[in-house]
Amino acid sequence: MKEQQEELNLEGLMKELKNEGFIPQQGIVGHAVIFESVDNSYFPNCFDNNADARYVVTNIPPPPGEKNLLPIQEGESALFRMRPDEAIILLGTTPPECEYFSITPYIYERYFEKDLRFHEVFNSLHDPKNNMTLKTSGPDKPFNAFTVIIFSPDRGIKNKVLQCLINAGYDVKAINLSRIPSSVLRMGVDFENDIMMCLYRFYGPANEELLVDYYDEIGINLKVLRVTPESPLKPDELDPYGMPNLRVRGTGITEMDLMPVMEKLRQSILDNYEKLGWKATEYTTDQWLEEGLQALQANKNMFGENRDVAYMCTKSFTMYDNEFIVIYGVNHTQTEKAAYCSAVVYGKEYYNGVKGSNSMPENNWKGSADEYLPGEGSADNFFVLTACRDNPQPLENPSFVVPTNIDTQGVQKYKPIFVGFRNYLEKATKSGPIPEEMISPRVIKFSKPMYP
Repeated sequence: MKEQQEELNLEGLMKELKNEGFIPQQGIVGHAVIFESVDNSYFPNCFDNNADARYVVTNIPPPPGEKNLLPIQEGESALFRMRPDEAIILLGTTPPECEYFSITPYIYERYFEKDLRFHEVFNSLHDPKNNMTLKTSGPDKPFNAFTVIIFSPDRGIKNKVLQCLINAGYDVKAINLSRIPSSVLRMGVDFENDIMMCLYRFYGPANEELLVDYYDEIGINLKVLRVTPESPLKPDELDPYGMPNLRVRGTGITEMDLMPVMEKLRQSILDNYEKLGWKATEYTTDQWLEEGLQALQANKNMFGENRDVAYMCTKSFTMYDNEFIVIYGVNHTQTEKAAYCSAVVYGKEYYNGVKGSNSMPENNWKGSADEYLPGEGSADNFFVLTACRDNPQPLENPSFVVPTNIDTQGVQKYKPIFVGFRNYLEKATKSGPIPEEMISPRVIKFSKPMYP
């Protein structure tokens, strides 16, 4: 870590910022403890979290003279407001090799005067900086590489911060801009102004142990600064950024030629279990989360969605001890529609992702449909997963077991669940795939009578 600390040169950067008339304050990059935060009533839900995923938040200090909005620990808050003349700087090392990582700014809550309260509208503001778009320096770019991101709503402030970074010795080729769109947000640090959050996520490590080490030391690997002018800019001194252009999603190439095999797979699964006396209930999927800018206009909450993803889900249903589910569909990593896919069981009450599986090789999606599609040449394009409750188990070797807990780490068996699917990053567009070009996954619940 010594070499990295030298590369950070925070002392030199702080000096340059102060010389330019800024008040720099260092925050903390920390773990997003989702389940614990909901169990302790810090947040109302688990934001449709991806089960077993690791999330990181930037704990931004308040502006000089202000208080934190929601301190999870003393001196820390993942929620912040932002003046139209401020900037936030995130700098440090990217994760080791993985299928996907990104950093995304969000609006988290907005004040609605007619209700005299804030409502959660956890929606993204534009495209994330992901492993295919982030500028970095280092031999292993974009992984294990150094990067800087300036988050700012103002062109003049960004330019001054950029010059400070250059003066402090930072490589301009590794410096990124993430615009905070004043046209979309109610900027400011007063009560009625919008509340924001910045979320960092990474999935699909090439080496799980290396990623765990990186995550455990995230506060060393990444640093965050809030940069505030000593003298606030007047309205006529501001030069706000417009909304950045978004990456175009979709290639026009679909998976629909695989539909006959999809139907063959469905029938084979039904035949396999119905002959053993199991009764089937089928669930199709539809688009789960809209894009953030679309949802924000309708005052909807998309729970921290991301434009790098195609989201699909089933409607809610129950799963008791005498039932199990079969999840099946196209493995979009095989058709190159996605770099990483996951299927997760959620509790409907708290939107808590409690257990699931993903398309990484260790989970054996490839080959999981072979027994249902013997002799079918395109069987590797499909996956089949099974899941049941933890006690008792109607399946001998389920792909995963849904825990029946009373807290957010499980779902009580009388509470409704649903299955959510994430499909990250179509490499041809450096953005998320679109559902219209994909065959939607499906779920079948199998049931048998049991003694009450």
